[in-house]
Amino acid sequence: LLASATFGALYAFTRAAEGARWASPAAGVLLAAGLLAKGPVVLVFLVLAALASLLPGAQLLPWRQLLRPLSLLTCLALVVPWCATVLLRLGPEPVLAALWHNSVDRALNSWNNLEPWWYHGSALALGLFPWSVLLLPALAPQILRKLAGDPRLRGLGLWSAGALLLFSLPEGKRGVYLLPVYPALAMIAAASIPEIASWPRARRLSTGLGVGLALLFAGAGLAVLWPGESGRLLPPAIASLPALRRGAGFVLLAFSASMATLPFLARKWPARAILLAPLLFALATGLGWPWLLTPAINQAQGARSFRQEALAVLEPGTKLAFTRGKREVVAWYTDWRGPELATPEEVISFMSRSSPRAVVGKSERFGSPRDWPRGCRILLRGRVGRAEVSILARSPSSQDELSGKATHQIRSH
Repeated sequence: LLASATFGALYAFTRAAEGARWASPAAGVLLAAGLLAKGPVVLVFLVLAALASLLPGAQLLPWRQLLRPLSLLTCLALVVPWCATVLLRLGPEPVLAALWHNSVDRALNSWNNLEPWWYHGSALALGLFPWSVLLLPALAPQILRKLAGDPRLRGLGLWSAGALLLFSLPEGKRGVYLLPVYPALAMIAAASIPEIASWPRARRLSTGLGVGLALLFAGAGLAVLWPGESGRLLPPAIASLPALRRGAGFVLLAFSASMATLPFLARKWPARAILLAPLLFALATGLGWPWLLTPAINQAQGARSFRQEALAVLEPGTKLAFTRGKREVVAWYTDWRGPELATPEEVISFMSRSSPRAVVGKSERFGSPRDWPRGCRILLRGRVGRAEVSILARSPSSQDELSGKATHQIRSH
């Protein structure tokens, strides 16, 4: 949603500059969608687009387009009611947290996802793979000069480079912030295809590269699938899981097949043939991932074992709830459902009710043990994905037993 809203807003502002009447309110709607999706990140990208347009030979988004009254009013008409609803129901704290803690403090004082400065470069290459392969020939001097001669492509390149540099500065890296760059890089890759097709050495290089990659990845796939040798190419924790080993081998062999088709199908190197090999690979992995890799990854991440251990110790009919933070991860891996508790006070209130109760989440969100109702204890500690997860449980029988003894002592006295 962030990527499509940001790039859609950029397109709508551009069309508004050309005089399209629908474009100004559409830009406001898309801008609002981007703000509600991930906060002011969309504004950062639009400001970067305007800055890129100030450089010589670049054409993307003039500054004055960002200040169109109809666009701003449409955006405010959609965003303000959401903020007002949160203020009325939850008070100012969540709004202030969204504006400062999640948008400013997270960048200035990063506390998680700490990665080296070059992290986003490798993440972009992997995120665009296998389409990122098409960007490599575009770096050839003769092709790069032709692409840079187009003001729009030059603006998209500067915009992408500026976003990559800006979001690499904080110590905490978040790949989702760079998703709007993907459409820009896709357009640059697509624009390079006709230039690659006219390159005299393209066919010879592609044939050698295609055959070489096909043989390399076919050998890697067979080595992964071979029972006695799989540990040499995969971490031991992965190689010990046959399902995950089969999935990794399938992906490697699918990539090998896609590379092998490239030089043989492109007799005269038409532009569509360049797209065929990555398309075949994307289709094969897209169809094979859900039944080959997803169950194996769940097993490797500890989800199945955590659920089995939890069901072995939880009483039947226990009412479940989650603490805020990592709820989606836990619910996804365990298939559990329940309300979300935002504060320790809500956890204590939930656990104080009569039926058997359990709260799943980070133990620091359970509050102080001295405030827990009688009979509450940490029943299980484990890990789901990369999240450390605990289960706080209370059986009503223990509380009723304690209160019954107290009542008997009072009556006896």
